[in-house]
Amino acid sequence: MRNSEIIHALVYELMPLYQDLDDNIQKIINEHAKECDVCKDQLNNVRDTFDPHEESINEQVHSIETAKPSPFKKLILFKRSLFALIIMARFLILGMIIYFAQSYLGKAPLITSSLILFYFPFVCLTNAIHYVFFKNKVFWFVISFDIFILLFFDNLLMYF
Repeated sequence: MRNSEIIHALVYELMPLYQDLDDNIQKIINEHAKECDVCKDQLNNVRDTFDPHEESINEQVHSIETAKPSPFKKLILFKRSLFALIIMARFLILGMIIYFAQSYLGKAPLITSSLILFYFPFVCLTNAIHYVFFKNKVFWFVISFDIFILLFFDNLLMYF
């Protein structure tokens, strides 16, 4: 084998690794591609394949660091909807109790029994949901509100 054939075979084999090669070897490949049409076409194919996608490592790291993961929008929407629904149901039950208390002239046993019969089971269920789905601050605020309602709601209605 002649010297030029050996260089041609080596250059042709190194062509897929062109982007990873040392600068001196890339210069040798470029010089050979000027003389050989087959290697010139192969080099152009390699450049077309890798050049548009070539990005420095720093740019890739920067793009990964700046890209924030998108929040779980459906989960957040579900939690907000659930919270609003629970609050509305809570005030609906309290409104019913107030209505019945006013229609029966504020009899204390009726208010207390309505709280125990309607509000207490709902409170147990919704506080379990609050504990599972929401933050601790929300849970403790809601449970404090419920304890206040269960202990003092009948006394508050007597004043109105």
